[in-house]
Amino acid sequence: MKRLLHFTLFIALCSTNVDASQRFLLRNITQTSSLLTNSGSLKFLLPPHAQPSSRNYFKKTMINSNQETETDPLSLRKEIYNLFDDISPYDEIEKAHKKTILEWINSSNEIFRIQKPNIPPQHLVAYFVLLDEADKSLLLVDHKNAQLWLTAGGHVEINEHPKITVERECEEELNTKADFWNSLPVFLTVTPTVGLTSGHTDVGIWYVLKGKIDQEYKFDNSEFTDIKWFKFKDIPYAKADPNMERFVEKLKFLLERRKNEK
Repeated sequence: MKRLLHFTLFIALCSTNVDASQRFLLRNITQTSSLLTNSGSLKFLLPPHAQPSSRNYFKKTMINSNQETETDPLSLRKEIYNLFDDISPYDEIEKAHKKTILEWINSSNEIFRIQKPNIPPQHLVAYFVLLDEADKSLLLVDHKNAQLWLTAGGHVEINEHPKITVERECEEELNTKADFWNSLPVFLTVTPTVGLTSGHTDVGIWYVLKGKIDQEYKFDNSEFTDIKWFKFKDIPYAKADPNMERFVEKLKFLLERRKNEK
């Protein structure tokens, strides 16, 4: 009976007539069959699109501009887990968010958004902020949907590494290549969305890029009303991402630590 159930699910998932929302429901059915995949100390139940027999099992992922490789979803999920695990929490809120995120990634839940705007209702996003270190300023975007000043960034595509998301979104949203201040992410968040697309939860991984206050950036006006450089002391926290003030405090700490290490 179990073998028949698995075969039926496989046929349904491979069907071209099954849309993303139906795949999401089928994933929940698949979870009940307890198809656990063991990977070291972590156990992941692969979501439907990542099952080895599925047509989407392998996806080409750009590691850098000169190298292309095939990454299987389980290995990528482990890598994303490690990215979050390597972030040292700055405060108790970030510590709690980290615990929630690691448990979520280590579960059977789908972590990528598979259909706009909210399937599944919690999914990965990669944020990036441009930093002019000399001017102690950040480039924020006036986001049309959220109706807040936010960092730039976007949803992590299926089987995409978050760093690749940042590189892609930086070119799409600011028309410039990503120049990483730090190659690894520095902050993590779990944030219920607000504004015109409220009703789901974004699990955010935050990168810092290098920027120049005197450089002109051509922004995506379909997503942003405006972009603006803010000195740390002038950021409008009341009209910004609810995690922004905590992020800036951590960033100032990291800047001071880097200065002392030189």
